[in-house]
Amino acid sequence: PNSNPNREEKHQSSTKLPQHSWEMHLKTLKGKVKQRKKRATKNGVKIGLPKGITLTTTKSLLCMTVIKKHSKDFGGSLEDPDVIKLCGCSRNTYYKYKRELKEQ
Repeated sequence: PNSNPNREEKHQSSTKLPQHSWEMHLKTLKGKVKQRKKRATKNGVKIGLPKGITLTTTKSLLCMTVIKKHSKDFGGSLEDPDVIKLCGCSRNTYYKYKRELKEQ
């Protein structure tokens, strides 16, 4: 009943920052990160993982156990497309895990 459209617009605009200020904020953040990386490498800190190191995630472990149990190549009864659906990972990831399991 007593709603004033100007009052609502004023409230909404005061809570949101203008688009250009967000862009400027992101730009300064990116610049700071870049400077810190440059300073760290200059001081001898190596950024990232060493070559040859692979991360083992819980999802990869779960997918590998499903592959070992159900894939025909490891004594299971399912073809590759069925194991991919069961595993829930992408096709490329499935074959990567399968290759890693064969190497073990």
